[in-house]
Amino acid sequence: MKKKKARPIDLSLLEINRDALWNSLSAESDRGCALIAAAHLDAALGVLLNQFFATPAPEEFFKGSGPLATFSSRIDLSFCLGLIPTYIRRDLDLIRSIRNEFAHELDLEINFESASIAARINESHFAKLVGFKGKKTRVLISVDGDLTNGKVLSTKDFFLWSVSSTMGTIHDSSLKTHRLISHEVWFKSHEDLFEQ
Repeated sequence: MKKKKARPIDLSLLEINRDALWNSLSAESDRGCALIAAAHLDAALGVLLNQFFATPAPEEFFKGSGPLATFSSRIDLSFCLGLIPTYIRRDLDLIRSIRNEFAHELDLEINFESASIAARINESHFAKLVGFKGKKTRVLISVDGDLTNGKVLSTKDFFLWSVSSTMGTIHDSSLKTHRLISHEVWFKSHEDLFEQ
């Protein structure tokens, strides 16, 4: 029996410096922040899915009218395959809808403090976890182990925290997926040891 080799993984899209991404997104306008953050998450899901497939999907799958060309289709398939949990799917859908509103809203005054955007951010897993209450919320953040200094986070900060935690979960899922695939390949390549 011919031995299968584990596919090499390319996690370069996921191994971005989170501090650099955070600083870059923080410096953007609210509209730019939402669009760029969603693009990073969209690309990360593409890497996760391609890593899970038995063979790499053709590039056409991820472009134009391909079956995985949209952020929405990548979210749905990642969830259906069990690669992301329910709360991450919900946060990705919230981020996608925020991106869509920024992309299609002609009002130049739209920002993270706008009622419809802030309401979606308020529904994110991270916001619920820390008790986000609206436009500005004081939360305890550990800085060098010191929890005494509360920091006021803006709605944009909560969006960025949601993006960062979601990206981390996708990255972790991709690493787990690679380990599962590697083990599966090992077992298939050694199944002759178990045959009678």
